[in-house]
Amino acid sequence: MNIFRKLRIFKNTAVTAHGKIDQNFLRNTFQDIEKRVAKNDDQEKIKSDRDFLKKHWREIHDSGIDLERILKIMDPLKILYQFKELQAAGMQLDINQVVYSIPEWSDKIDLQYLHSLDADMDQIAYRGNLEPNSLDEINNLIINGVSAQTTFELSEDYILSNADYPDNLFKILSFFYTLSITSEQIRSIISRIIPTIFVDEVKLFPIKSIIDDIVNSSPDKWPSIGIKPSEYAKPWICLNYYRYLGVDSGKTLSDLPSVDYGKTLADLPEAVSVHDFIYYVSLGEIEREISYQGYTFDQFIRRSFLPAGGDIEQLAQKSFS
Repeated sequence: MNIFRKLRIFKNTAVTAHGKIDQNFLRNTFQDIEKRVAKNDDQEKIKSDRDFLKKHWREIHDSGIDLERILKIMDPLKILYQFKELQAAGMQLDINQVVYSIPEWSDKIDLQYLHSLDADMDQIAYRGNLEPNSLDEINNLIINGVSAQTTFELSEDYILSNADYPDNLFKILSFFYTLSITSEQIRSIISRIIPTIFVDEVKLFPIKSIIDDIVNSSPDKWPSIGIKPSEYAKPWICLNYYRYLGVDSGKTLSDLPSVDYGKTLADLPEAVSVHDFIYYVSLGEIEREISYQGYTFDQFIRRSFLPAGGDIEQLAQKSFS
């Protein structure tokens, strides 16, 4: 045998032996990692071990360790971001189960990436408690595969937090309305903000702006998403009735002194009828207010109630109730 053939055989033998040593090293290393993870007593070391697995799982698998065994101790987040590579290596993985196995939701989890893997975005949004805190965050959930219904439900706290900002609230709810969230669902949210049956005046003051905005709404605003301003007449009257107990002075504008004579019932918003006004305000309260303003009840009837289309029979019935 010539010298060159001997050298070639020696080289191949050395490479094979080195490969066996590397494989033995990888198998032994993996077994050590497996034991440490099972004991769960050194989190820093386990983190380091899992970083090692992230980088070398292919070589460990090639050394004879079953992939399923490797995945049992890998960090779920690392599995998630090597999902395609692991599937290509022969693992039949369920993307949803991988996500569910992550102990705590992390900002490192990319919704767009999950959506691209056909993950169940609704379940992931619920499990991750992905409650949006802005319209942009709402839009981000929708773009990345979370259904409008799920996003609407997760947005409840954010929606309610805008109760003091009518324009913001309308913008959010009208956005959902364009995504087929029903007017019944939107009305249900509004009813969480504004009571329409058991009305406590003290509790209404903090939400006066939204009540006023709805009741005074033009047809292309709140009514366009299924909100009926007339349904909020009772709380509105409770907050504003005293402003509409003025009377027509009978004077022309040039005769009027620089005094605010107040609004009359004829000035009520379209959504509030005179009938509702009289129904919800006690006659005693009306008499006290007009007396304070220096008018008589008779003047109120002749100069405000009747000109606004009030029914004298309703007034008579109320006086005996």
